[in-house]
Amino acid sequence: MELKFYNLFIFFISSVLLGPALVALISFNNKVISDEHFGVTKSFFQGYKKNFFISLKVWVPLLIIAFVIIFDIKLCFVNSKFLFLIIPLTIMLVINILLMSYSLMIISKYTINTIDTLKLSFYLLIKNPFTSIINLVIILLSIFILINSKSIITLFTVSISCFLIAKNMKHVFFFIENTYLK
Repeated sequence: MELKFYNLFIFFISSVLLGPALVALISFNNKVISDEHFGVTKSFFQGYKKNFFISLKVWVPLLIIAFVIIFDIKLCFVNSKFLFLIIPLTIMLVINILLMSYSLMIISKYTINTIDTLKLSFYLLIKNPFTSIINLVIILLSIFILINSKSIITLFTVSISCFLIAKNMKHVFFFIENTYLK
């Protein structure tokens, strides 16, 4: 599939509801990690219903920024005079993806307003570079598997990657509870 404006627009529209679904999946994975007893379907839909509007408020702006950056990268490849912008745009895209991962994790576990969620996500991104790098590797591996695999593992890739990121961010949750939520 070639990256065209029409394809990006269709992909953007279909990705809008992905944010609340990811937050519900992360919320479910947090319950699995903390060994709470729960019903699987009930827990997922409770997380979806509880965090729907909050996750949309955070997800949609970050998604718009990501698609603008992807479109700019595409334009840089079309016009060779702007090839020098690819590295800064790629760095901005990586930071945006990591902000998405941190903010969705925070939304799934805590009730914090949108601006504070983004501020805290950016702070944690800078404060925990090792955790951020591991999260980025998990996200890139899951994208690689989704793109290149034709087997049934693609059905479970997102769930497994959300579980691994939630497990990786366990100490970040501890930091938030002890420092930010006192």
